[in-house]
Amino acid sequence: MRAVSTCPLLVFSALFLTSALAPTASSYLLDVKVVASVNALNNIQQVVVSSDGTTAAAISDDGNLYIIKSGGASESVSIGEDLTATALAISADGDRILCGDSDGDVHLYDSSGNEMYDPYLTFLDDMIYSVDISSDGTRAVVSTDWRTIYFTIRQDGFWSEWSTYTYYGCVVDLSADGQHLLVYDDETLNVFDSDGNLLWAEDWTPPGNGKIVWADLSEDGTKIGVLSDNRVLSLLSVRSGSEIWRVTNFGQVSQIYEGVVELSYDGSVIMAAHDLGPDLLSRIYIYHGDSPDVVANYSGGVSLAARISDDGKYLILQCYNSSGEDLRLIDLSDDEVVWNKNIEGYVISSSMLAISADGCFVAYGNSQYLFSYLSTIPRTSLVYSGGIVCDNYYYFSAEGQIQLTATFIGEGATTYWNIDDGEYREYNGPIPLSGYEDGPHTLSYYTVDSHGNSERTRVFPFIIDNTPPALAIISPEENVWVPPEFTVVWNATDTGCGLDHYSIEVDGEVVAENLQETTYHLRDLTDGRHIITLHAYDKLGNEMEKELQVRVDSTSPELTLQPDLAEIYINVENYAIQWSSADDLSGINHFEISVDGRRWVSISADQTRYVLMDLREGTHHVRVKAVDNAGNSIERSLTLLVDLHNPIVRTQAHFQYISPKSLPLPFGWEAEDKKISNMKTGVKKVVIQVKNIDTGNVLEVKEVVNRTMYYLTNLTEGRIEVTLTVYDLAGNNDSTSFSFVYDATPPEIEFSYWFERISNDVYVKVQGSDELSGISYYEIMVDEGEWREMDMRLEEDGKSIGEFTIYVMEPGDHKVYIRAVDRAGNVRVEGYTVHIGFVEAHVFELGVCLPALVAIILIIFLLVRRRLKSKSSPVEEVKEEMHQMFSGETTTFQQPSPEPAEEALPLEKKIEEIKRLRKRIYRGTQRLTEKGIDVSDVMGVLATASKAEKRSDFDLAYRATVQAWEMLKSRYEGQGVEELEE
Repeated sequence: MRAVSTCPLLVFSALFLTSALAPTASSYLLDVKVVASVNALNNIQQVVVSSDGTTAAAISDDGNLYIIKSGGASESVSIGEDLTATALAISADGDRILCGDSDGDVHLYDSSGNEMYDPYLTFLDDMIYSVDISSDGTRAVVSTDWRTIYFTIRQDGFWSEWSTYTYYGCVVDLSADGQHLLVYDDETLNVFDSDGNLLWAEDWTPPGNGKIVWADLSEDGTKIGVLSDNRVLSLLSVRSGSEIWRVTNFGQVSQIYEGVVELSYDGSVIMAAHDLGPDLLSRIYIYHGDSPDVVANYSGGVSLAARISDDGKYLILQCYNSSGEDLRLIDLSDDEVVWNKNIEGYVISSSMLAISADGCFVAYGNSQYLFSYLSTIPRTSLVYSGGIVCDNYYYFSAEGQIQLTATFIGEGATTYWNIDDGEYREYNGPIPLSGYEDGPHTLSYYTVDSHGNSERTRVFPFIIDNTPPALAIISPEENVWVPPEFTVVWNATDTGCGLDHYSIEVDGEVVAENLQETTYHLRDLTDGRHIITLHAYDKLGNEMEKELQVRVDSTSPELTLQPDLAEIYINVENYAIQWSSADDLSGINHFEISVDGRRWVSISADQTRYVLMDLREGTHHVRVKAVDNAGNSIERSLTLLVDLHNPIVRTQAHFQYISPKSLPLPFGWEAEDKKISNMKTGVKKVVIQVKNIDTGNVLEVKEVVNRTMYYLTNLTEGRIEVTLTVYDLAGNNDSTSFSFVYDATPPEIEFSYWFERISNDVYVKVQGSDELSGISYYEIMVDEGEWREMDMRLEEDGKSIGEFTIYVMEPGDHKVYIRAVDRAGNVRVEGYTVHIGFVEAHVFELGVCLPALVAIILIIFLLVRRRLKSKSSPVEEVKEEMHQMFSGETTTFQQPSPEPAEEALPLEKKIEEIKRLRKRIYRGTQRLTEKGIDVSDVMGVLATASKAEKRSDFDLAYRATVQAWEMLKSRYEGQGVEELEE
């Protein structure tokens, strides 16, 4: 609570206590009520008054404590203790009075003078300079010349030390709640919190090397006023220590030796004063907390004595006039003198003057050793119910009422009131406001006590407001479909005291109260109809209600993209995306579509198709949303992989004529697709179509995946076309084809010969035909000799003629074999018996005479003997072909073009040639593969040769190997085939 201390000690005289009531603005009171007076034994040093005005206390310089209660002098007491004259503080209710003595002990008395606890022993053995106590009397602080102690006063009769600080100053000032502590001396200023933490990083010192004359902490603990001897007045923030404002060149002297500064409870009013010196009047200045400008100033007495009430409304000061010293109470709201009291002697210092928080009571000590307590004029306080303050206006509803309470000294008082300048009435109880219309009104009131003292008429303007707020629901609209979670939005205004809060109900059940926002999100509503009721209240409780009916649909629509895939490949720039959707309850309201995160495009509910235009090659993310009439939505997404380039397919299959022996016929291809950034591309499949051109029949359609080779099997005779169509992942395609003739029928041949009797030469003629591939060559073998190639020519009718001359053919029967090979490799072998010496040829019949027969046998013997010396036995190939001829089988391989040779190679030579050519083929295919050239067909023919060799068909193996070699050389096409022949 409020404590006033100085250091070093001040010397005072006596103390008075008087009572006075406010005059009208034009005159002073004729009578002032003195509550009590005490004749002190020595000079009064310090005076305090409780905030509620019930108790006053003073200490004289001989260490005596004097207590006066506002009930009268009979309740005043004096206590003889060796107390420090400057160490005195009192709680807000006056029930605890804190003192310090010269031995360093702390004492606590009640308002009757009883010491409540044993003295608090600081063990300092130093005089207590300054003390202060919180408003509730539970926390206290004391200081000596080198230490400050901050402690708690417990209810069980014990003192509990809180914090102890080393020297920070000899004067202490505690906020009303005890949470902030000001400690200062003439050089430093320090502020602590309730935990003993120093709030400021550095001690505050007066600017310009000044000395602190006086400092005061506001009771709410927010501001500090500081007066320095170098004429600087500062208002500081407790939180940061920074200056709120500063006044330089304060006052009317060159240097301040005596001065005082005091703040109202919240620091909104500041009183600062200084003494002008001997025989000159002091000056008092009034400031507001938000500005350093002087609001008012007054002349005081020859000594410095001035205080303000905690509420900041009243100033008590000592004034000097021709008749002596007066105490004067000034209403700071209108600068009017409330009362003026002439006193004996004079008040030496502000420490000897005190005023209650509301200005109703004043205590002082004067130079005549007199301690007096006096009261002011009656005061009427106003309380109300059913009303509020809004923008500095008082608003009331019809239920509002006003209650007046008078505070006075004496045997009684009467309060009078009227509204809107009506007739004054005597106050007998709460004033009801139910009979007044909406709008502004004025209450006037005052109180007169039993001494005839009357306060000035007080005016209380107020406004009656019984009009409820205006309320409108913005969304959703009436009877619309909504999801189970939706936001109600409304707007409300109030022309009176203002809006206070809202509440909302669903189907009569309150779901939210005391809402401050104009939106509310409803959740978990069931399907069906619901009634939403919204209430708006103004600050007086006036209510407006609005209802809204909605229909709830909690189910999201169904939505399926077509196709229902996560991603699809497309090969067009403009693509129509389609979907199907349904909602059985509220129905579809619209669709939305977004591509690659761009803005949503709204589509009407009757459309389930949307064309995406100008799609670039690459990846595109498409999102489709279906929204029903309740706002429920469902979303589906699809990734479009756009590929606008065709793949490329190539094949190196080069076939002209194919026979059944070449089946299965292998061929290969190469396929590639363009690479696109951030997208998988490639060949999806290859479709192979095999078609007989002559018949128009499609023999085979086959899809192959992850392969680059295929084998043809089921063919029909005729011209065959093979088409390869490659498809990439997006469906782009490219095609290539090749064709050949498939011939499964051996050639047809007719045999004839004639004999030249003179030379014994036999002329053989073979006439053959092959409709599909044509005859490639004829061969002849006589009597199991070697196969010899016949001369062949083509007749105009398309038939092939083969001719051969057998020179000096010995008489007799000879076996002649004719082999016709077509371009597809089909072979026809026929055997004939040729009879030498006869015109006609018969199969194995003779008709000669015995001498001729002997001659013929001798000739045959000689010829056979000669041949046996130079030739081996008939080859296995002839036996095999004869077996095929007589068994009905035919050979169907593609005959390669052999290297020109006048004579057929012996078996051993054929085997060596197969090995030699195979090495060349392997070396050549390896090099072509490294260059990216397809040789799969060459390897297929070589595989046929290997199979023939395994079954000892060396003739077929030889021909197939030669064919593979010729095919390989054609692949080189001038790329250095000679290096393979080295």
